Amino acid sequence: PNNLGILAEFDGDNFKVVERSQFTDITTKNGIYAIPNDDSPLWAIGWDAKSVRLKVMDKGEWHTYLLPKATYNNDPPHGWFTEWPRIRSIGNGRMMMDMHGMFYDFPETFSASNTAGIKPIGSHLRYIPDFMHWNDKIVLATDETSIQGNPLAGQPQSNLWFGSYEQLSEWGPASGYGAVWLKEVVAANQPSGPYLMAGFDNRTLHLKNHGESTVTVTLEIDKTGDNSWETYQSVKLSSGMYKHHIFDKALEAQWIRLKTDRSSELTATFHFTDDNLNDGSERTSLFSTLADIDY
Repeated sequence: PNNLGILAEFDGDNFKVVERSQFTDITTKNGIYAIPNDDSPLWAIGWDAKSVRLKVMDKGEWHTYLLPKATYNNDPPHGWFTEWPRIRSIGNGRMMMDMHGMFYDFPETFSASNTAGIKPIGSHLRYIPDFMHWNDKIVLATDETSIQGNPLAGQPQSNLWFGSYEQLSEWGPASGYGAVWLKEVVAANQPSGPYLMAGFDNRTLHLKNHGESTVTVTLEIDKTGDNSWETYQSVKLSSGMYKHHIFDKALEAQWIRLKTDRSSELTATFHFTDDNLNDGSERTSLFSTLADIDY
């Protein structure tokens, strides 16, 4: 369930619910040194069943942007994963976001009027409670082994990782998955939230019309992150029809959104990968010391 978390505002007397989903971080480009009531946009990151959700408070209004999940391991509702993913400065005027198993470049200029610059660095399957810049290195706090529900571990193990920004892209491919609609009734002519397109090499959209009438789904793109939306393509789906679309690698766009010409129950999911994605049979030597499943 997605209603176990909350993003809310407090005016000194009362709370106002912004959204009921699990959220991890609320920050600005100034981090913990943020000045109350300054001009900096406020960023909050969370997720629901469909995608990572980036909320931006800018000039008193909230805006929502959607990003893929590199792993679904962070989806459980128990709350452990609401502590760790964060947006942080990593030195030299650069910021990074770690969310749902993906490192992202995160521009300190990100606002509702300037949404360009978020790009995947690489994926990982590691618990990273926090990270920072130190002596021209990136330091990651890591939670390697837990004994909670893991009696074979013997003892917990946590440590620090010291490395470079460039090394992070070698951890795992920039691959992610997510949806803007997930077998849900979509109102006519109501655009979905903007979904990240930038930085992925291979991009596929999967569409399914669960409804009883033919619908036309229009794909719109924002090329530069300035909220200038233009029609990219339209896809007609008869009742029960599935179609997919493979985007041209040459297509440059920051965000994509979808809308339909009539109300229907629809699914729209994205699968993104990079060109460094390895086949499952590759690099098996890395696991040669592990016991086989039959032992």
